[in-house]
Amino acid sequence: MAKKIQLRYIEDPGHGWAEVPTTLAKALGIGTDFTYRNDMLYLEEDCEMRELEKALTSLGYDWSYAGCYVDDFDAWLEGSEWPEIPKEE
Repeated sequence: MAKKIQLRYIEDPGHGWAEVPTTLAKALGIGTDFTYRNDMLYLEEDCEMRELEKALTSLGYDWSYAGCYVDDFDAWLEGSEWPEIPKEE
């Protein structure tokens, strides 16, 4: 039976990132040298997410993403609203 996991996918107008707990990254063996804040890593969509997805698949995870949008990823990551995603008005 596959292990189910849903990760948050955060995007801004120019890019997207998968949000991954550091403990999961270590368990998957993908390392932790990525953009981070506290105990969460942010893997960029063009390269790093592929490594994540390959590791999840090879270890038998049934994975999916819950999409979230922010106006500016860097401002959100470094701002006071992190880790919450601002609600659209």
